Amino acid sequence: EYAGLFSNDDTLAQQLVDAGVAENEKVWRFPLHENYDKMINSQIADMKNVGTGGKAGSITAAQFLARFIRRGTPWAHLD
Repeated sequence: EYAGLFSNDDTLAQQLVDAGVAENEKVWRFPLHENYDKMINSQIADMKNVGTGGKAGSITAAQFLARFIRRGTPWAHLD
């Protein structure tokens, strides 16, 4: 019914929500937060590409992608 929307930019996120409404492709924005980012930290690698024990899998995936985007660049991921 809904695509998960992750974005670091409120304006871009709202544009995607509005486009979804216009095309009857609903999206629901999920949070990005340092608490979720910590879930992909690793003691033996730069980072893990999976969250911990099935917790917030889509959110930790978006946090993983965020680490590869230049700071200050608006971005969005639909899952």
